[in-house]
Formats: sequence, C-alpha cells, structure tokens
Amino acid sequence: IHPTPFKRPRSSIIVSTASDLDQIVRHSNNLWAKYNAIAKEHNQKVNWIVVAKELGIHVKVREKYARMHARAIQRGFDFSKDGHVKIKSNPHIFLEPLNSEKSKAMLPPAAAIPQSSIAPTPIPYGDTHTRASSLSCTEHLPILSALPTLPVVDVSNAV
Repeated sequence: IHPTPFKRPRSSIIVSTASDLDQIVRHSNNLWAKYNAIAKEHNQKVNWIVVAKELGIHVKVREKYARMHARAIQRGFDFSKDGHVKIKSNPHIFLEPLNSEKSKAMLPPAAAIPQSSIAPTPIPYGDTHTRASSLSCTEHLPILSALPTLPVVDVSNAV
C-alpha cells in the first residue's frame, strides 16, 4: 500500500473582483520592491518566486494575475471607480488576450520553418514577366537550370 502524497492546500487568496485583483497585484509589486531593496544592499537579486511564496500562491498564478491586471489597464479600466466588477463576468477586459498577444501566438517559432524554404533562389536574367511565369510553374524547372544566374560578388574584402 502506497501512502498518499502530501497535497498542499490551495491558497486562501480569492480573486473574484477587479479590486481583489488590483489589491493582490499592488501588494506583490510592493513586496518585490521591498525585497529587492534589501537584496541590493547585499548585491543580490530577488526572484518573483520569493514574492509568490510570501503571498502563498504559485509563481505562475502571480504571473497570471499580473497579466490580467496589465490587460485591464491597457484597455483603460479604472480600478478605483469600477472595483466591484466581477472578473469572470467580464472576460473581454481581464481574460481575453490583447491583439499583440494574439499575433505573437499565431506566429510559428523560427525552428519550425524549414531552412530550405528560407534559402534564396537564383534569379535568371530576362524580363520580369518571363521570370515570374517561369518561377511559378513547376514544368519549366529544367529551363530554369539552363538559364544563367546573376553573379555572386564577394564584398567582404571590399574597401
């Protein structure tokens, strides 16, 4: 019989309204500033993990709260005036990513792009119409290899 592993209880911090979110984010920022000032005296740095442990939450949860707070601020949300607003009732303010975050998520990582598609192809001599039509057709590939290409100039030793 295997003993059940110790499971830590969840944090007692409940963030359901905008004022709760503002309070926890401000408190974590103040804690970080306080710990950072102490650490600077000893020529050290403070990680956000220290602040998260002090708050009793996981560092990823603190990051999530900070992102929600930043999204609300960028969307012009006033925490002092509208602190009563529920977070789950207004995902368009707190939870939905900003347009810049959406565009970053849609871009593929650089490692996913095959190097063969990045390599430049030689451009044959000729008018632009012939060049464009011959490059787009796969049946003219033998013709492309027979055409002369532009010379490569080494400019590394140029004065």
